[in-house]
Amino acid sequence: MTLMRYHYIPKINIIFHILFFLFFFIIIFPGKITYSKEIKIGTSIPLTGQFSDIGKYYHDAYQLTVDKINANGGVKINNSFKKLSLKLYDNQSDIGINRNQYTKLITKDKVNFLLGPFLNNFILNNSLISEKYKTLMMQSCGVSDQILSKNFKYIFGLLIPAKNYFENTIKILKKMKIKNKNIVFLYANDAFNTAIANGASLILKKAHLNKIINKTYSLNTIDFTSLISQIKNINTKIILFAGYEENIINFIRQIKIFKIKSTFFSFTSDLLNKNIKNLLKNEDNYTYGITPWLPNFNLKDRWFNNAQNFSNEYKKKFGYYPDYHSVFAVIDIESLVYAIEKANDINQLKVKKQLKKINFNNVYGKITFNQNNKMIISQKVIKIQNNKLIPVHAKLN
Repeated sequence: MTLMRYHYIPKINIIFHILFFLFFFIIIFPGKITYSKEIKIGTSIPLTGQFSDIGKYYHDAYQLTVDKINANGGVKINNSFKKLSLKLYDNQSDIGINRNQYTKLITKDKVNFLLGPFLNNFILNNSLISEKYKTLMMQSCGVSDQILSKNFKYIFGLLIPAKNYFENTIKILKKMKIKNKNIVFLYANDAFNTAIANGASLILKKAHLNKIINKTYSLNTIDFTSLISQIKNINTKIILFAGYEENIINFIRQIKIFKIKSTFFSFTSDLLNKNIKNLLKNEDNYTYGITPWLPNFNLKDRWFNNAQNFSNEYKKKFGYYPDYHSVFAVIDIESLVYAIEKANDINQLKVKKQLKKINFNNVYGKITFNQNNKMIISQKVIKIQNNKLIPVHAKLN
């Protein structure tokens, strides 16, 4: 029988060899250590159905921003970097599907943070889910007074007060010397557009424009001929219209058939939609829109460098230029990343604390939230002139 000899190896030598191999592994395979698991962001938006036109803006801008941040290293936490992962569902423009998908994002997909939808009724449902599971949600648009009154703790959003949507538009209208002062206000009967109409009515009365005729329609309305017939009988020169892009497109198409010529026609649209622009090609002298954002190429951005680069990259990738929905989507994700890096963690309470403190510049401008977790944004009045969007100043003399 052969006896095997065992040599004593000092513990210090064992420790030295372990440290040597760890150092070697880090040098040769730095990516394995530098990048840990992803930060999961989840959302549900309409890619099909009635609101898919606007949903596309959010889908494309979310994806572009996530890709851009990841291409620049990702999100820095504790001297390492985490990539962003975007989990996105199509809610088919259905509020029930949307509600179920947000619950699934938290309970099954285990996302770290949420990106909200843009429709008031959808937002209200999802805000309740966000609060229930104490999961932060960045809400980029469509917030009404109904949602504000709930005082949600986990919702951070960009607020364009519904009641002030037409404030600057009405200032311009007051300056115009239109003989027929009958004002027809058409609005969708959902909570958000109703809030717009109620606010506009108060502003009109304060401006002593009291001849207001309100008309409502369902969000699902396709045929506006009955309402248009009523407008024709009223013989108005002023029409204000609150609704979403599909509503606006259908209304413009049908009002052109009736050959109604208004002196002042204003929509809750930034007029960038290709179909809207084509419909208004030869009728831009009296048509106004509103937008919270107009491209300013001097604006700087950490990831896109500046607003011009953002606009060009967006156009190159998707074949169309961004609008304010696209820019709001960028704000959502960049705000989260800044807060996560400041918190040096993905803990909900730590990130929430930093969201309240953030102050940075991006393709929109300065980004900061007030004590109610909101960033107040005002509307600018615009019109199409020589196929270009022109801002219209709303100051009264």
